[in-house]
Amino acid sequence: AGGFSASEGSATCTKCEAGKYSGADGATLCANCTRGKHSSSSSSTGCEKCGEGYYTDENGMSYCKSCRNEKGKDYTSKEGSDICDQCVKETYWDQYEEQCVKKPAGIKTDKAGTTLESMELESGYFRFSFTSPYVYPCKNENCVGSELMNTTD
Repeated sequence: AGGFSASEGSATCTKCEAGKYSGADGATLCANCTRGKHSSSSSSTGCEKCGEGYYTDENGMSYCKSCRNEKGKDYTSKEGSDICDQCVKETYWDQYEEQCVKKPAGIKTDKAGTTLESMELESGYFRFSFTSPYVYPCKNENCVGSELMNTTD
């Protein structure tokens, strides 16, 4: 395992190059690591998932790319990703702008991967809909905060 021979039953094996693997004895070829995984050394018997904040967008990669370096400081990813599919916890994914945008005051900043619809309000703030990027501080004691306000009253 970790290598291959050009013909079945051969006594000599060639090591799989980085980015490829062979998981079985007697293999006649090496397979590429799939997107989201990598193999950094030769003779690999398997591929490892890229860690959080890293990705591979091609098959056969020997290293994972950094979302921060490749896409910018506001981007990250889940473990095993083939793209930078999330925003860091201080930002949210704006589907209209198609980019990560700084969260407004009154929005919790404890989670990465937030979208406009999934932003959580801090106590003492409200917004009128899940699709609104606008957040307002409560002005009186009747405002519970951390909830959506009914605009039909």
